[in-house]
Amino acid sequence: MNTIKDIRIYRSQAENIAGNSLPHEFANKELSIMLHRIAMKLREHDFTLGDFNHLYVNLTTCMVDDKIAPSKRGKDRYFPRFRYYDVEISQPFFDTLETSDCIQSVIEIVEQVLIKYFCTAKHDSEFIRSCVSEAVEQGENMLVKFKEKRASKKQA
Repeated sequence: MNTIKDIRIYRSQAENIAGNSLPHEFANKELSIMLHRIAMKLREHDFTLGDFNHLYVNLTTCMVDDKIAPSKRGKDRYFPRFRYYDVEISQPFFDTLETSDCIQSVIEIVEQVLIKYFCTAKHDSEFIRSCVSEAVEQGENMLVKFKEKRASKKQA
């Protein structure tokens, strides 16, 4: 099991399958920072995604089973620690993704993906919600435990 390292948001209007180009990352710096804080808060508590550690959420206008599903692209043999999860969104919402108006909605979508696919007995839906809300509410004032490497040993 690998502890979460990264959450990123992508967008596409083409189906996310092998053979098609990769979804596009979009430049919403405020959203990227917020997602990084969420990943840091989850990592602090050893939250795991299973056999991978980079969660890539692809917001797409294409049809997706149950509106949220693992991508049909499959595992990339060159980057086995990355996984895409597709989320179906409307065209008007897709058009607002470069604005700051979408940030809260996208964070809620990421929270839904985490709860739907990665809840465990130790890290249940309430835990995920609390980590997300703490990261959002405290913003740049959020405190997080981290390990630093001193010599050959990591110390908390």
